[in-house]
Amino acid sequence: MQKTHVGNIVIVHTALWHEILLLHKLPENEADKLRKRKRVGINCWGLAGGARKETDTSDRHGAKRETFEETGLVFELDEFVKIGVLEGFRQKETLERIWLAHIYKVRATPEMMSQVKINHREHDQHHWFQTRAPDEIPWGQMIESDKLWLPELLKDKRLTIQVVFDGDAEKVLDCNFQEAAFSENVLAH
Repeated sequence: MQKTHVGNIVIVHTALWHEILLLHKLPENEADKLRKRKRVGINCWGLAGGARKETDTSDRHGAKRETFEETGLVFELDEFVKIGVLEGFRQKETLERIWLAHIYKVRATPEMMSQVKINHREHDQHHWFQTRAPDEIPWGQMIESDKLWLPELLKDKRLTIQVVFDGDAEKVLDCNFQEAAFSENVLAH
């Protein structure tokens, strides 16, 4: 059985969810091929986030660190509001949980919109997309599972989401979500 990878996903948004920040992940590079490393979401638009590190004192701390590393934006810990949990399962004979991501939202000020400094080792561009014009969001250039659950979170819901993938691929076999309540306390492991 494979170890469950734990991480965070962060929706950086402006007041009243008018815009969200999406980052475009670099295409697969030679170093990835040599390491035989499979990065999720290559050449796709997505949200800030990543794996938890041993130095993270809580899930919220990991979300803060990842947001800074990927966007250059600095927020206080208490500004990160947990709005979801995303579990990824690999379909085999039995379901195997391969990752667990805590989803947070954090509100950027108007001044911050021009202060984004992406990490060019991971992303090649960023853009603030209008949520009031959902057809402007590049849904067709996002990871398949993100297209299923992100619209629900943009309605300011709190969700527990379970996604079943076809083996190691990013192809979704099933996606279920239900509304949930989350504590505003900092969660430590």
